[in-house]
Amino acid sequence: MSVQISFTGICTFVSQTTVPELPGPWRAVVVNSFSTGGSVRGIPVNEHRALMVIERPGEPTQELLLSGTRMFLTSRGAPPPFNPLPTFGLLPNLTLLMKDLEPLGPPSGAVVLESDPALASAYFDVTMGTLSAALTQEFAATTMLNVDTTDTLTLVMEPFGTDPPSSIPLPPGTTIIIANEDTGPRSEAIAVDFLIHYLTAATLPLVPQVPQEIHLPFIDVTCTAGAGCSNSTYP
Repeated sequence: MSVQISFTGICTFVSQTTVPELPGPWRAVVVNSFSTGGSVRGIPVNEHRALMVIERPGEPTQELLLSGTRMFLTSRGAPPPFNPLPTFGLLPNLTLLMKDLEPLGPPSGAVVLESDPALASAYFDVTMGTLSAALTQEFAATTMLNVDTTDTLTLVMEPFGTDPPSSIPLPPGTTIIIANEDTGPRSEAIAVDFLIHYLTAATLPLVPQVPQEIHLPFIDVTCTAGAGCSNSTYP
């Protein structure tokens, strides 16, 4: 059995290759879109709520709001190896989206590293397991982390600031959803919510792009990548 973690909504994956200070190969940055004032480059976007839903075998479902937390997995023995599948590389990439228009430069250290709850609602550091991507039935790009295990993993949660960390045991068969989804009414704004990803860049581009013609596994179509709720990578 395995522990499965899925990321939905606006979650930007940043690589240790370009940000060496990260403690793991990839960090999912859950941007706090409430700090945008409801727009990105003057384009209205919906505010988002960050939360985590945990379902463990035989236990009541837990739902936790995320308002400034770093998370990562630990294991009692040797951790399962980290393995990003080729599908993960097909997530919309901010640098590639902008390459013909405007260089983005490095990620913003304030958003990606500094644990400021006004800028980031949560970090999830990926250090083990198989990382892949797919399209949801709504055509949004989503990321999955599967950690094969016969033992109980532990989810460590470190609040931004000085509060002590807490931990949650995750037996095999546990599923977790980490979401950063819009809270406002359905409107045209949802079609451009993808622009929130660009807040992870050190310099906001003049005309940030929304992905088009994205093809990911499980649904045999080529379409927009669910601009209102798709994952992305940067840089």
